[in-house]
Amino acid sequence: CGESLGGQQEKIIPNKIEEDKTFIKEHFISEAPKNRYCSEFIIKESQKQENDLKELLRKWGDSLVIAGNKKQLKIHIHTNHPESILALLENWGTIIYQKVDDMQLQYEISQNRKSSIAIVTDSVADLSADFILENQIFVLPLNISVGEQNFLDKLTINPQIFEEKYNKNLKMTTSQPSIQSVDSLFSFLEGKYDHIIVISVSSQLSGTYQLIKQRIREKKVTENQVHLIDSKLNSVAQGLLVKQAVKIISEEKPIEAILNEIENIIDRVFIYVAVADLSPMINSGRIPKFLGEVAQKISMHPIISLDKRGNGKLIGGSFSQARSMDKILKKLFCCQKKGKLK
Repeated sequence: CGESLGGQQEKIIPNKIEEDKTFIKEHFISEAPKNRYCSEFIIKESQKQENDLKELLRKWGDSLVIAGNKKQLKIHIHTNHPESILALLENWGTIIYQKVDDMQLQYEISQNRKSSIAIVTDSVADLSADFILENQIFVLPLNISVGEQNFLDKLTINPQIFEEKYNKNLKMTTSQPSIQSVDSLFSFLEGKYDHIIVISVSSQLSGTYQLIKQRIREKKVTENQVHLIDSKLNSVAQGLLVKQAVKIISEEKPIEAILNEIENIIDRVFIYVAVADLSPMINSGRIPKFLGEVAQKISMHPIISLDKRGNGKLIGGSFSQARSMDKILKKLFCCQKKGKLK
């Protein structure tokens, strides 16, 4: 929390912010924070004055500091709801920077590190905020663009906000975590753990795996310390793999045995999705536009899975989502009878 912005970001902050030590010193968390997330935003051409913003934001947390001028303001606040802060700010100006740190997780690690092995994953993995904190998981947020606004996945956007934006037919895209977020996380972990296991979303679905691999090489981190694993999975399946990794690490096995078990589990994890609306997949290019539109016209509800390399594949479909779900259940019952489910 409270790290100074690097490179180009520093140049766009007014002098008033640069002189304010609250923004540029590193926070050392000596007691449990009242709010979980340290959040920072820079808003350009705000329609609200500094004092008005303070009154509107004060109820959302503590350690609120706002500084800047008419052209842009920087907001620093400790809050449990960074998504609500962004939702308010985007109504009053253009948000050109956002950063959210999990202070509660940092505090828990400083007081009671549960393992000498850290687990890092990305926000594609379906994990609850409580599980992440309880098991000290580090999550790199993907970037989500909705219309002209950017969000940090699962930090400054939640399912309710996503649905509201989606219903407005705004263009939505996702992109890999920022270089800054990857580098900052590795800097934080440096010296705190003997080993770091990174479990990324399928490299066939996102550039996240390649980005992390490149940053590990750029920072000259030894392969004996950081172990990058392509999950070849996504969503719930990726989250399940992370949960299994937590369990294996808790058994205090040698690192080689842990890595081998995780790799073996990847081959046994699968995911079936009964797609209700093809529009997002068509817009993102994951389904060819022509085929997607044909499927929509005949009210086809496809069943999507992942192949062994982590590519999306079509494994069936029906003319209603309920029937697609029935087909998925039949596949699961079949796997259960053959003893393939654990």
